Formats: sequence, C-alpha cells, structure tokens
Amino acid sequence: MAAGDMTREDQILNQISPGPDWIGVGMVGDKRAVLRAKPAETGGRTPYLVQYDVVAILQRHAGWARVRFLGSKKQSTGWLRETKLAAFTAWPTREARP
Repeated sequence: MAAGDMTREDQILNQISPGPDWIGVGMVGDKRAVLRAKPAETGGRTPYLVQYDVVAILQRHAGWARVRFLGSKKQSTGWLRETKLAAFTAWPTREARP
C-alpha cells in the first residue's frame, strides 16, 4: 500500500533498476511520440508514448533513440526521434503540467 502522498510516478521510479544495457534515461516531451520498429519514418499502425512517459535509452543512431518504456507491466522497446525526448532529472510538478 502506498502512502497518501505517493503518486503513480513515484511508484514507477521506485520499481526501476537501471539495466546493464541502458545508456541514459529520458522523458517524452511531446504530447504524443510514435514508437517505431526501426529508426525511420514509416506509415502504418504504431504504438505511441505520451508526454511524461519515462524511457530507458538503449542506443542512439542518426537522430533516433532506441528506448524501452518503463511505465507498464509489459515493457515496450522501439525507436523514437530524439527531438521527442526531454532529459529526465525529476518529475515535473503538477502545476507545471498543462
């Protein structure tokens, strides 16, 4: 049971242990960021991440980052444009969120 002042984000961070394949941690900065199978813009149905989702950065290549989404029971891995990521240093305050 979580304390009354703990948020969902705090619970996620408490469960994260850096993996040996991580080169960094980032946060989705855009409202929506498409997760691609390859580092390329292609059509079709694709999963996406939303603003403030936290990801482990596994690899960087030509403006793309291979990431692993850390906020669900089933981990998703794929490529995001690096411009869609913001540095993760702390959760934004509730007041700062739109």
